[in-house]
Amino acid sequence: MKKIESLVKGLFVGGLLVWINFVADAMAETHPNLASGTTLYQMGNPNAPVCIHEFSSFTCSHCGTYHVEVFPKLKREFIDTGKVHYSKHAFPLDAVALKATQVAHAKGPLVYSKMADILFARQNEWAFSSDPRKALKRMGPMAGVTEEEVDKALDDQNLAKSILTERLEAQKQFGVTATPTFI
Repeated sequence: MKKIESLVKGLFVGGLLVWINFVADAMAETHPNLASGTTLYQMGNPNAPVCIHEFSSFTCSHCGTYHVEVFPKLKREFIDTGKVHYSKHAFPLDAVALKATQVAHAKGPLVYSKMADILFARQNEWAFSSDPRKALKRMGPMAGVTEEEVDKALDDQNLAKSILTERLEAQKQFGVTATPTFI
């Protein structure tokens, strides 16, 4: 079973990277934009010929696998080399994912990236916890977010509304209905 799983992951990664390389060489695309402004995670050359928008949920196991196993190679081979501009958008699938997204937004873009790495890598430790708020408070300090900052982010209804507005915009503008979604 492990061999099949590894083969499927390898085919997915290889196919994704071939597709990105083909698109990068073949076309220049206008970069779609969302109006709400909650997108904090952007990388690469904003003038790159290809722009990838990732829509993910912190409680989605497929998003976690992608972030931990595929994204580092994509970043190294395409984002860091200027072939791709990459934007990450929150698309929380449930209340726990919304709270995790709020915590990730607690201190801005640099901490968002670090917090996303931690939340995806340690997904099993907090996402399915009987007390997600308490579990998220344990994750925060790993990215330099204090317990007070976690509480503030979790209680920020304007931030929650902004995140959910972006989710609804993604549904309407791009037809996003599941995670992970890439456009």
